[in-house]
Amino acid sequence: MTAPLLSVRGLCLNTPSGRPLLSELSLQIGYGERVALVGRNGVGKSTLLRVLAGETAPSSGVVHRCGTQAMVSQQPKETNARLSPGEAQRSRLEAAFAAAPDLLLLDEPSHDLDSDGVAWLAWRLRRWAGGLLVVSHERRLLRAFEDFFVIAEAGSRHVHGSFDALRDDLDSRADAEQAKYVRKLGDLTSREPVSYTHLRAPRDRQKSRM
Repeated sequence: MTAPLLSVRGLCLNTPSGRPLLSELSLQIGYGERVALVGRNGVGKSTLLRVLAGETAPSSGVVHRCGTQAMVSQQPKETNARLSPGEAQRSRLEAAFAAAPDLLLLDEPSHDLDSDGVAWLAWRLRRWAGGLLVVSHERRLLRAFEDFFVIAEAGSRHVHGSFDALRDDLDSRADAEQAKYVRKLGDLTSREPVSYTHLRAPRDRQKSRM
């Protein structure tokens, strides 16, 4: 049996002030598994991704990594003044895809991308063959997934199925704050339905893992 690329056991995360974000979290991601990490703002998604990438340490628990990995953060450490924010973001994403890591971690990757950029990114995510963990609220990206890991104060859980199945699950468990998040996803969906059948490969198509 192939070892998972990422294995987490009993992970706990606290804010600098000591407020618990996540408690006793366990998950595994193997090669070829694609997971979207979802949940309303403030529940610790970006913090969790940094811990999984090895950039920061958890409050407690074990994170085991196997194989190569690359991460594109929401707030990059370096910027390129010659590029627009959208061009810079696409350049960072293209570099991550070109590196062809076993596990790719993306934190809000559609940030600063225009509509064409989001469509390109959704196309790339659908064709990615390695392990993939993406934090996103963007429904055009979420429709590329069939496995979702929901982070919430009431507890984290795995949801398997379509994006619509995810919305139904969130709606069935929603408290007042979670309900706002569900409505936000619903508004985005109804506002701009997208079909990917017309998309063509970009000229710089990467051969690795494609």
